[in-house]
Amino acid sequence: MIDSSGELVLALAVSAALLFGYRLWRIARQEETQRARLDAFRGVVREDFQERPSRLPWYRQLGLAIAGSSIVGTTEQQRLLKLLRAAGIKSRASLATFIALRICGALVLGGLAWIFFEWRHFLANSMILRFGLLGGSMLLGWRLPDMVLNHFV
Repeated sequence: MIDSSGELVLALAVSAALLFGYRLWRIARQEETQRARLDAFRGVVREDFQERPSRLPWYRQLGLAIAGSSIVGTTEQQRLLKLLRAAGIKSRASLATFIALRICGALVLGGLAWIFFEWRHFLANSMILRFGLLGGSMLLGWRLPDMVLNHFV
């Protein structure tokens, strides 16, 4: 029978092997793409390779999805674009990234608050106050990037 430290080491080893295997697979795909582009530059035609369209990062996809919904209105988008330009960030894609940053800030600060409440048994008898503070911490996480950006302006 394996003790718990052996199981932990085994789990860490399997996780590391999977992570490194995935990373090596991505490197191999990037090298294949570069090799095919170099061959195309040289004039060599390869039928076995089809270049895949570049995908947006997950955070930009998330920001675009939220920016396109009614959660962030057009006036708020214009205000954020002006604020980003005033801070020296002029890229149009920066709005989606900034909105994704706001969402991640709200989720992370809300999660940290929940962990703190559970760890310290803070307001364990009053769930209404607990959820109110949780909502307040999520709202603070949502607005914190705005406060930092206003500081740079």
